[in-house]
Amino acid sequence: MIQSTDMRDFFAVYAKALELFKQKEYDRSWQLLGDFTEQSGIKPLAAELLKAHILWEQEKYVSEIALLEALLRDFADLEDKNGLAATYRLLGGAYARLGRSEKAVEACLRSAQLEAEVPKKLMDISDALFIANAIEALPPGKMQELYRLYRNSLKELAVE
Repeated sequence: MIQSTDMRDFFAVYAKALELFKQKEYDRSWQLLGDFTEQSGIKPLAAELLKAHILWEQEKYVSEIALLEALLRDFADLEDKNGLAATYRLLGGAYARLGRSEKAVEACLRSAQLEAEVPKKLMDISDALFIANAIEALPPGKMQELYRLYRNSLKELAVE
C-alpha cells in the first residue's frame, strides 16, 4: 500500500520531472524519476509513461517499445484502464515510427477498447485507420471494419 506521504512526494517529483521534460532536460528528468523509484520502492505508471515520452523525444523507439511492453506486463491488472489505454497509445506510435504497422494498428485499437473518453477513443481509431493505410496487404474487410468502428464511436460523441 502506498502511503499518502509517498504520493505527495511523488506528485512533487513528477511535477519537477515534467517541468524538466518540457525544458528538454530529458536526462535530468529521467534521473529524477529513477531516483524516486529507487528511494521509495514504488514505480507509478505516470512516471514510467513520462520516461516513455522521453525515449520518444530522443528517438529511441526500440527502447520505448521495450519499456511500454514491460509496463503492460507489470500493470496488466491495473484498474485504471485509461492508464493502460495511454500505454497502448504510446506503443502504437512507437510501432508506427518503426514501420511495424500491423502491431501499431493492434495497439491503437487496444487503446480505443480501454479508453473511457470518447474523443480519445476516436483519435485512437483514427490513428489505426491512418496507419492501416500503410499496410499493402491489408484485406479490404479489415479497413471496412475499422471504418465501421470509427462511425460507431462517432455516434457515441453525437449530442442530441
